[in-house]
Amino acid sequence: MHSPVVAVRARGLPFSLYCTRFRDNITPVIAKDQHRFDISSNPLDYLAIKSVLKPAVAKKTMKTNTTFKPGPLSRALFPLLLGATAIWVMPATTRAEVLVSLFSENRIAAFDETTGSYLGDFVTKGSGGISAPAGLVFGPDGNLYVASDGSNSILRYNGSTGAFIDAFVPSGSGGLARPNALEFGPDGNLYVSSSVAGGGIYRFDRTTGAFLGVFVSGGSGGLQGPNAMTFGPDQNLYVGSAPDNSVLRYNGTTGAFINAFVPNGVGGLKAPYYGLTFDGLGHMLVGGFGSSNVVRYDALTGTFVDSISGGGLKGTEAVQVGPDGDLYVVSQGTQSVLRYNLSTGAFLDAFATGIGNGAVDILFTSERAGWTGVSSTSWSDSGNWSGPVPGAIIDTTNTDTAIFDRNSPNSPLTVDAGRNIQNITFDTASVNSLTIGTVGSPSLLLTAGGTIQTTSTVVNAETINAPLVLEGD
Repeated sequence: MHSPVVAVRARGLPFSLYCTRFRDNITPVIAKDQHRFDISSNPLDYLAIKSVLKPAVAKKTMKTNTTFKPGPLSRALFPLLLGATAIWVMPATTRAEVLVSLFSENRIAAFDETTGSYLGDFVTKGSGGISAPAGLVFGPDGNLYVASDGSNSILRYNGSTGAFIDAFVPSGSGGLARPNALEFGPDGNLYVSSSVAGGGIYRFDRTTGAFLGVFVSGGSGGLQGPNAMTFGPDQNLYVGSAPDNSVLRYNGTTGAFINAFVPNGVGGLKAPYYGLTFDGLGHMLVGGFGSSNVVRYDALTGTFVDSISGGGLKGTEAVQVGPDGDLYVVSQGTQSVLRYNLSTGAFLDAFATGIGNGAVDILFTSERAGWTGVSSTSWSDSGNWSGPVPGAIIDTTNTDTAIFDRNSPNSPLTVDAGRNIQNITFDTASVNSLTIGTVGSPSLLLTAGGTIQTTSTVVNAETINAPLVLEGD
């Protein structure tokens, strides 16, 4: 009998494990890449693997108290259950899409997340008064929020169908003008950049859309016409100041200026508009519209590392790490989305071409919410997530990913009965020890083909105490 191959990913890199023994113990051995994994706790149960390889055995409950912690010789630690959850990759029945905001065409296009093929418009031209759409984000309610630059408003659409719901933030609320980037912050509220001269960062209530105040005033720390922004692993706010080619850092709680994390033009950065993200590999990635590249900086110090280009990249807009661990970049000048190896920066392919005029932001529908824990300990509480609550109740085809990438004031998490999820990702560089569920609590159900992964070598223990059930065919 041949040993099953287990495909897993650590820090976005593919690895192959081979289960070399059956019966009582299974010893994972790294092949090809020669990167070691530290495997701890009890040996993986043979029946657990059998339940995934043989659909006749519908499901198998794994042991509780499974801890995920990077070992000193490994890129990540995947103890007893990881191999079983990643063995059998079943085709998903839910279509995963990449959404692209088309500023010049007043619509949001959808592309197949696997093939890059055009699927039609997720938000049709002019729907709900959409005008010059820019930033995109999924909210705690699972719906899509769009910065409508031309109407000075934030519009909300059904997260599944794209149907217009309402103007979540009415035109000009609180003085908002030319809204661009959107982000649900660590406190659960909505943050919006205003790109007009003298514009700042505005904050709105995550439930009602009511104006809560100006979080960062225009001119603070030299801020000019802010576009791109994101909350970093340190929970502080990073903002691209395009006119002076810099990235400024602000206190994530008070909005007070901290420093110019990337001073004017360091690394050749020019006009950082919409691309600003952290890659989970110790870097901050910034898209330079004027320099037609993606510039990498050290995530802790802001020191220039290198730049990514190639593939005809021209007019860099959104920069996102995809669910597959690759880097996706909007090349506005060539009307395409280009894909690069996240670790090496090597150009891979043109993921989608002919996407439309004025492409600005991209959003993966399978890109799931990060846990904040600001509301309660409950998994099902939308106030605890920076996007849609990941997973579904009694849905064995669910393809969502739950991301734990920030410290939580509430632990252990309470798992609701019947919660199905395909993937769980821990960024242990940003999360202190965290526990999901308790012994004897309702089971957490993992969709066939799912994975549990860590994306950092920083040693912080993450424990799943809830019983884990591997779904079969």
